[in-house]
Amino acid sequence: MIYKFAVAAVLTGAVSLWQASLEFVGVALGGVVIGVLMGRLFVFIHRYLGDAFIEVLTTLAVPYVAYIFAESLHVSGVLAVVAAGIVRGRYSRRSSRRDAHHRALGVNLLVFLLNTLIFILIGVQLSGIVARLTDYSVVELFFTVRS
Repeated sequence: MIYKFAVAAVLTGAVSLWQASLEFVGVALGGVVIGVLMGRLFVFIHRYLGDAFIEVLTTLAVPYVAYIFAESLHVSGVLAVVAAGIVRGRYSRRSSRRDAHHRALGVNLLVFLLNTLIFILIGVQLSGIVARLTDYSVVELFFTVRS
């Protein structure tokens, strides 16, 4: 945001401090409002979710969605994420009886996502490896020792 005003000052030679201040406040408040709305939407949806795995998944998705939504409206995505986290944090104190179960599911979800990432990376690399193997015969591939 400040970078935008600095570039405008360099290119045009003049920047209105009043206009810059109003725009800064608008971007900041817009981000906070989007974050609070996204946090409240999460709390509302969370009440109706029965599957703990989906609850953990939505918990991980809300900050990302809040950021993307806020940035698409040209307001602060970072403040939207912080505000959504604060709203979510206040709600989590009321629903702390399932926290240990959710932490375990969070770890399981993280393991699942990492396994998925590993297999995606292997798949991406495998096509290049197989393409280079066409230069060798089966005998060379299985019985040749190279150092």
